[in-house]
Amino acid sequence: ADNQQVTILHISSGWGNMEICTLLMKKMYPEAVGMSMKNGQTALHVAIRRGHVELASRLIDCMTPEQLKVEGQCFYNKTACMKTAFEAATLSGYPELAEKIGARIKQ
Repeated sequence: ADNQQVTILHISSGWGNMEICTLLMKKMYPEAVGMSMKNGQTALHVAIRRGHVELASRLIDCMTPEQLKVEGQCFYNKTACMKTAFEAATLSGYPELAEKIGARIKQ
């Protein structure tokens, strides 16, 4: 499978649709939850960027430590370049998400 596609999970994460995302996360293989778009961003990057904290937290629970380390192309919050979901959570003002990502990566 091409690991560089926009999936319905990416789109639903952008909308913050918890119901659809939860259904997709249960049905998708674990590797699909961490699938990257062409810019390298996962559904988690999208959810954080759009401020969908509860959804981002659920995505973190479904992702492997390796998937959580994925670096996408820079996206900016004011002047800071964020590549990883950890950077995005930290610099977007979601320390609880950053802490959760950090804990999962250390597992």
